[in-house]
Amino acid sequence: MIGKASPLKSEFISLIKVYLFFVLFISLNFVVNAETAKPGEVQVTSTGTGETRDSALVDACRLAVAKVHGTRILGKMANTDAAGIKGEASMKGFKNLAVTGDVKTYGVQDNTSMTFDGLLLKYDLKKEEKISNGRWSVDILATVLDTIPDRFAGKQAVVIPTAAKIESGLSSDNVSPSTIKEVAQSLHDALRDTFANHPQFVILERESEDALNEELERASSGNGAAKEQSKLKGEKVADIVAVVKGTPLKVTVNTTKFESTPPLQKVMIQERGTINLIDVSTKGEICSSAFEASNAKPVPSAGEIEPAVEKALGEFKSNLNESMRSAKVDLMGKLGIANLTCQKTGSLVVTGGLDPRLLESGDKISLWKGQGIGLTRVGEAVITVDGNDVTFDNSSLKIDRGDVLAFRIDSMKPLNKTASTSLKSPETPSTSDSSGTSPKSSLKDRIQFDN
Repeated sequence: MIGKASPLKSEFISLIKVYLFFVLFISLNFVVNAETAKPGEVQVTSTGTGETRDSALVDACRLAVAKVHGTRILGKMANTDAAGIKGEASMKGFKNLAVTGDVKTYGVQDNTSMTFDGLLLKYDLKKEEKISNGRWSVDILATVLDTIPDRFAGKQAVVIPTAAKIESGLSSDNVSPSTIKEVAQSLHDALRDTFANHPQFVILERESEDALNEELERASSGNGAAKEQSKLKGEKVADIVAVVKGTPLKVTVNTTKFESTPPLQKVMIQERGTINLIDVSTKGEICSSAFEASNAKPVPSAGEIEPAVEKALGEFKSNLNESMRSAKVDLMGKLGIANLTCQKTGSLVVTGGLDPRLLESGDKISLWKGQGIGLTRVGEAVITVDGNDVTFDNSSLKIDRGDVLAFRIDSMKPLNKTASTSLKSPETPSTSDSSGTSPKSSLKDRIQFDN
């Protein structure tokens, strides 16, 4: 036989239901708040006052930031009247005993300022009202960022030397500053493109710094950003510092003078150097790559020396770009980034985010298997490039579908290839025309003047 529940028991069950409902409500409310409180964010409430609604809102926002980050207070108190002003004053002492006498009063000025610094992501307006004397009061729920998410997460930060820094290493007594500056800018731009066109890297702007020493100092100062999140006002420290070491730019001008015609200038420009990548954490060298450029042969030009050098510089820069193209591939290869993937027999695809423009049809490349220092040479081939697709002329290469190969540029396509003897002195006499054809009947016939 089942009896009816007693009134006391029913009341107890009702209380339990109310309690469970209250706990469920609190839990759901906690879950909602937890979802809005993301890592690095803090939610605070604050009340601001002001003469207007907007000024009260601004006051509430800065007080919310101050709750998370604190406030920098600068205070100053000054005596504006050191001599004092004499006067008569009275005060009531014990048992209303009147005391009178001569006193001095001083003017004192108190000047205090407060500085608020932080990032307010958002706020919700909870309450606003007019209070006494027509002033406003505003209550907000604010979300304040206490750390800055690292924008460079998953990337390697690189610092490259400025054009001015490269220029200082190319200085030469017999070369005009404008020519050196132009070559230095070309080197800077080529190096910047090496990393700017690859998604794995981010370039940090560092103007007028001695890159490596400054980065090491920044890393040891305590203001360096963590890999995941950086402190407010923290600076990102580079992972890699690129250093360009160049020899003084060499410009050689041979002048042939004539009685009735403008002089003939033959100009040769030469430069060589290395790019070193330094690991900031160890101060050790990650890898290096050499570059070398010159005119394939002395560039002839009739007239004054300065325009002749300018003409030769145009050809030199073209050869420098080609040399830097090879150096870029070499650097990316040594970093393990310059890869080709075999999709079908005889066909490869540029992978790893490498800029496909670094390869051109007619280049001769060497192919390698393995990783790091355990690379094994597979062979070499002259390639044809079509977008990201690379085909090669060597059918004897044994490459299976799915293979990932490292590569290097062994030689450029013949059209832009720099002469292997480019750094020899152009003053060496020759018994034949530098173009490879047989000499003509007279010196005058062999001179090609520019009109």
